[in-house]
Amino acid sequence: WSLRIDKTSYDIKEDKFTHFDTFLQIADYKVFYLPYFSHYGAKAPRKKGFLTPSIEFIVGSNQAVITPYYFPLNQNTDILLKPKIFLNQNLELTEKFQLNTLLENKNGNGNTLFSMDNIKNEGSGDIITSFKIDTKQVIDRNIIFSASGLFTNSISTTRSINEDPITFEDIYLRLENYNFFTRDDYLKTELSSVESFESSNLNSIPISPSISYLSSLNFKNYSSINELDFIILKRDESSNSNPSESFKIKLNNELYNFISNKNLSIQNKLYLSNQYNEFYFNKEKSLNHNSFKSIATFSSDLNFNNSYNITPRFKLIFPMQLENEDKRINEESESITFNYQNQFSENRFFGNDLFDSSPRVVYGIENYLNLENKELIFKINQSYDVNLNNNYSNKINQRSKFSDFSIESHLLVNDFSLKIDARLGEENLSKKEMNYEINFEKFVSTSLIYNETQSEAYSNLSNDTQSIVLEISKKVNDNINFNIDTNLDVKNNYDPYKSIFRLGIFDECSQLDISYSNTRFNDNFNTQPEEKISLTFNMDYLGFFGYEQSTDLFFKEPGSVNYGL
Repeated sequence: WSLRIDKTSYDIKEDKFTHFDTFLQIADYKVFYLPYFSHYGAKAPRKKGFLTPSIEFIVGSNQAVITPYYFPLNQNTDILLKPKIFLNQNLELTEKFQLNTLLENKNGNGNTLFSMDNIKNEGSGDIITSFKIDTKQVIDRNIIFSASGLFTNSISTTRSINEDPITFEDIYLRLENYNFFTRDDYLKTELSSVESFESSNLNSIPISPSISYLSSLNFKNYSSINELDFIILKRDESSNSNPSESFKIKLNNELYNFISNKNLSIQNKLYLSNQYNEFYFNKEKSLNHNSFKSIATFSSDLNFNNSYNITPRFKLIFPMQLENEDKRINEESESITFNYQNQFSENRFFGNDLFDSSPRVVYGIENYLNLENKELIFKINQSYDVNLNNNYSNKINQRSKFSDFSIESHLLVNDFSLKIDARLGEENLSKKEMNYEINFEKFVSTSLIYNETQSEAYSNLSNDTQSIVLEISKKVNDNINFNIDTNLDVKNNYDPYKSIFRLGIFDECSQLDISYSNTRFNDNFNTQPEEKISLTFNMDYLGFFGYEQSTDLFFKEPGSVNYGL
């Protein structure tokens, strides 16, 4: 397309162009007459005004119009208002309304972002409001301050049963110090507060101060890492399993020794962990108690190098409990995993509340092959637990002292790559976990991720799971591109959790984006199926319709809105 302009005036102070008697031409055909329009040049100061609007067509429901308004307060601060107006099928205003407000300040030391969302749903007298603030400021070369706060009376849109707005807050203040006592040490102090979405107050943590200090020392063949953690958790109420107040102090020390020659490298490691806990129950004081745990883990990791790009690897891990009163409460992580890297870890659990108590030997083979445009990486390992009856083996349903096999593989050939992360059964090599990732960049950019986990892989997993994530994108020519993103539930007739199709038509001065999204996930509470079509049209330099946004602090994709609720 092109513009045939009869007359133009230019304001050099404002860097503003004003055009009169203009025709919009497509392929030399006049299709639209503009008696007057204006736009600013690249050197113009930021101007307030409406940005490019966008339209959403929700299949079987209402339509919506998003009309962003941009307002620069000063050189470092901007405000962006994104009102979203809903219309029914007769194009009449409905009672539903959304407003997203962004205020951002950037300076030489960092940036601060304020975000507020207001949602008024049809048939409800409540206005759901969420306010969030994020800031990160560099005080000097060794000190960084950051903070975040979320305050809302929103209804959860995740898998939740709460039907009425519930106050929720999540706040933290963090100060990070580098080179505090010695060179390359790190001190982090943090004050946080959490109020959960749940209707019960048992998970609320009104205040939680914590201090973490990390330092390292290096010698000729030795190095050490020392970590001190102090944390207090306070809840409103206690239950039989959750204390109203927890006090924890933890000291971890790691000492490394490195030995290396042409064909063999050895890393010896001594890990010491001492942890003291006190637990207080305001509802049942007879449950008050304290505990002390002291463990030591010695490990020796041997890597044999040869000229065939094959590295046999052995690791001996010997944990010892020096003291354990066994009155601890796990408040770090209930997560569990089984993979190649985790097999070689001294503690296969996350955190330090759970102790990986079994002495074991881990053996593996690593192969690295590079040939011009081809690269192959293959890793496989298996562990042997001296004591089968241990916490980790029970959680992964390991019934033999020999664990399942863990495999990692990566193949790269020109524009094609394949990654495999698998867990195979120890007895018959049956697949318990399979993760494939295929990427192909020629002709059509394609990414396929497949995940499969059998219910027998973990003691807390009741059903098999299978899912596919598919991403396809293609630049058809210099003016058209498209991409497809979809998540498929293989166990449910390939029904998508969510799929998005985007088509972009553009030239040097304009762009039309057409998007279709289909969300099928439904928990019968606050998350419902939805189909949506969105249209966004940008035409640069037309002052009454939008501005060139090269100087805007946060508006990168006009028309795209994500409220995060």
